[in-house]
Amino acid sequence: MEISAILAEYIDDDKIRRAKGLRESWIDLYREAQYDGKVPHGCNPAEATRKPIAKVKRRRLSLDEWRQIYDMADAHYIKSAMLLALITGQRPGDIVNMKFTDIKDDLLYIKQSKTGAKIAIPLELRCVEIDMNLREAVAICRDRVLSKYLIHHTKTVAKIKAGDPVTVHSLGRKFAKARDLAGIAADDERELPTFYEQRSLSGRLYKAHGLDVQMLWGHKTEKMSELYLDDRADNWQVISL
Repeated sequence: MEISAILAEYIDDDKIRRAKGLRESWIDLYREAQYDGKVPHGCNPAEATRKPIAKVKRRRLSLDEWRQIYDMADAHYIKSAMLLALITGQRPGDIVNMKFTDIKDDLLYIKQSKTGAKIAIPLELRCVEIDMNLREAVAICRDRVLSKYLIHHTKTVAKIKAGDPVTVHSLGRKFAKARDLAGIAADDERELPTFYEQRSLSGRLYKAHGLDVQMLWGHKTEKMSELYLDDRADNWQVISL
């Protein structure tokens, strides 16, 4: 009760991250106390408290804002990545891992790094709002630089060589730069939209057209998620158009 009361003070003061850090430290403290015999085995009152949950403060990205950011993007790879993000609805980590060899029989095969979900997206998948399909977006990714990655550096700078894959951090940094150049500012206490918010925008656009967004995101069912996490399973879910 004492631990819960202390955590409640931080939560009420909107210091969620601090509350989470304290709770995790106290849980570790009691575990060490158990190992040293200072408290009975299984005694960990901090672990019995409710885990502080931070409310999402990042606001959604609108299609008009997306267009403004795209126009201000100053690198070929960030423009290509934004097109892939909007058309495929995938996470940044999966976008930077996309390879040209992942495309077979007019399908882009993606094994999502976070969930293990295995989906195959038809190259004919079209985002009506920007009048472009996945095949056309992939064609834009092809350039004179030899690389196995769809999203890659086009110039050699210091340790980075032309053709090397782009990191998620670089995508986020370039997106933020273009967003700021576009003059998009926070209109309330919520944080500005990040590169990741394109995933939500993509889902909202496709949902309006009746596409199975859950399958596109790899969130079919709990049972299917378990199947995805089994590396021995060779079941790919093909997105229906």
